[in-house]
Amino acid sequence: MQARLALQAKWSKDLIAEQVVEINTLADRYNHCCDRIQQLFRQKDVHIIANKRVVGCTTTAAANYTEDIQSAAPGIILVEEAGQILESHFLTAMTPATKQLILIGDHKQLRPKVNNYMLTVEKGEGYDLNVSLFGRLVLAGIPHTTLTKQHRMRPEISSLVRELTYPELEDAEKTRGRPALRGFQDNVIFVSHSRPELNAERIADRRDEGAKASKENAYEADMVLKCVRYLGQQGYGNDDIVILTPYLG
Repeated sequence: MQARLALQAKWSKDLIAEQVVEINTLADRYNHCCDRIQQLFRQKDVHIIANKRVVGCTTTAAANYTEDIQSAAPGIILVEEAGQILESHFLTAMTPATKQLILIGDHKQLRPKVNNYMLTVEKGEGYDLNVSLFGRLVLAGIPHTTLTKQHRMRPEISSLVRELTYPELEDAEKTRGRPALRGFQDNVIFVSHSRPELNAERIADRRDEGAKASKENAYEADMVLKCVRYLGQQGYGNDDIVILTPYLG
């Protein structure tokens, strides 16, 4: 009986080992087929991209599809919102065929997002990771062109940013003469209050990278709700109202 049990265990082990080898062989074949299919799809993507005059993507996609884009060999790269893009993202978007890099943005507005406070300009350690390539070039005195005329804000609003950041800013003609806001005393109103945030003790310092809490102010939220309701009573519809909240993590 003991010998039979030993043989049975050996045969079972041999059968399992044989099945493992077969499974590994099938898995290798499967992976090879998947790689081949992916290669064929990439060849299709390369063919499509190479036959287009303009290819649009995010900087993340440019990094993910580096080989496809390099095969298309674009000579000119145009980057929008360049002031908000990490310097490394510029580099991954560029290829050996790059002849011209055009950057459009504003280094005085939002910087690139960096989660580690120790690497930021604010920390002052010299890493300055949240300074974009665009910002570095402008601050280094590289020739650049600045737009001076704005077509978006009514003069009451643009006067604020003109005093704060853009002294040369001009108002386009179409920004003047817009109808006043119905039901309010002025077109721009600042409201001051002393109502604290909810759960103020939970509010994280921006250097606390692991914090999950955000700021909440029930008084401000209720004020906004009442303003929206009041604007609706003045005849403004959903298409006329936008609520924006400034936010720093």
